[in-house]
Amino acid sequence: VLHITKEINFTSGDTTIRIVPHNGFKVSSEIYFEDSFIDKQTYSLDLNAEKFSKEISQARTFGYVEQVEELWENGLAQGGNLDNVIAIHWDRKSILNEGGLRFSDEFIRHKVLDLVGDLALMGCPILGHVIATRSGHTQHLGFMKAMAEATDCWEIVELKTSKSHSTLHKVALSTKAMGEQIIPFFVPQHIRPGYSIATVSC
Repeated sequence: VLHITKEINFTSGDTTIRIVPHNGFKVSSEIYFEDSFIDKQTYSLDLNAEKFSKEISQARTFGYVEQVEELWENGLAQGGNLDNVIAIHWDRKSILNEGGLRFSDEFIRHKVLDLVGDLALMGCPILGHVIATRSGHTQHLGFMKAMAEATDCWEIVELKTSKSHSTLHKVALSTKAMGEQIIPFFVPQHIRPGYSIATVSC
């Protein structure tokens, strides 16, 4: 388990992400879309399997309808449709999905889902509270690099648990192949030799 012992901060433009010590895995996120009805949304939760399943996993990605159409026209996002993507209307005041939103704050919940999924690529569960403002995948990558390099702010520990694994551990296992490729990139050279998904107690 990656146990956070000191606060780590990351800033890029309007984005701020930090992680502080916490006895569990907690995620807090905040978004601002001043040019649409989304406006400002916040969400925070201590993650476990039940909460992930009920509150986070069903939150769909979203985008402005012209962005979605451009992707389709260029042969991208071919699996995207109004069942799995929230298409925001040109007027920025409504969505095109006839069924509406799954949650009133589905947008920020999806941002939390993005953050949890990206952090799973670290390859190990995290004990800490991540607090993100205006973040996306690119900023998550920068934060993860900063976190891996801040070796005086965390420690790898073996956590005795029951037979049921943490939600992040399950997500990490599902992305194990990708994680095995990314971990050597994240972890500083001087600590890489003894660090791998196979040897870290997760």
